[in-house]
Amino acid sequence: MRLLNALIAVFFLFAVPVHASSWLVQKVSNVVEVSIDGRTWNRVTAGTELPNASWLRTGPRGRVILTRNDESIVYRANTLAAISVSQKSGRKTLVTQQRGSVLLSVRKRRTQHTSVVTPHLAAVVKGTVFEVSVTPQVSNVRVDTGLVTVSNDHGSVAVYAGNQASAGTGAQGPSAGAAAGASGAGQGSSASGNSNGNGNGNGNGGGNGNGNGNGNGNGNGNGNGNGNGNGNGNGNGNGNGNGNGNGNGNGNGR
Repeated sequence: MRLLNALIAVFFLFAVPVHASSWLVQKVSNVVEVSIDGRTWNRVTAGTELPNASWLRTGPRGRVILTRNDESIVYRANTLAAISVSQKSGRKTLVTQQRGSVLLSVRKRRTQHTSVVTPHLAAVVKGTVFEVSVTPQVSNVRVDTGLVTVSNDHGSVAVYAGNQASAGTGAQGPSAGAAAGASGAGQGSSASGNSNGNGNGNGNGGGNGNGNGNGNGNGNGNGNGNGNGNGNGNGNGNGNGNGNGNGNGNGNGR
């Protein structure tokens, strides 16, 4: 891919010693190895200052945390990625990721200063917390905070917090949508809204309306009307129906 090849070429321009801006290995879990040339690998220990353009790989249970000032990069298990900083300012970071998962927390600046390149896409940020996962078939970018621009040769998309974008081996641009965790929370709120709306609406409207209207109306109307009319009427002699008409009228008349 032309875009990715260009960015990888930039990676080699970055590959010069920059000690003042080097990333420091803060914590190592299980097997983590480093290589300068991609051929010779050595175990990594906490406290190591990574040479610029170093490749890091983690084993099945490996994990490593890199820090630089208040920024951090976490390599999860089964990850292979190189990290480099620019030769001019030392402030721009490029991560070239071949597989696995990398979580980045980078300081917000006015210009884009951190990029992650995979075989399928490039993610560029000014400052955010986001994770990039790579398999042979697809790369995925999940954004926790901030904004990430995800692109390849076929298109570009802006990915905001709570969303994700992915791109695969086909001739298509990145596709974006809600991240798995954010989607669940959103649908949960929507479900509560429907429950209260339909539940209370139909319950109070249909239940109380029909219940009081038809129940009390028919009950009192037909029940009391027919009961007192026919019962008392026939029993007392047209009773209270003609009761207050003929009953009281004839009663007082007599």
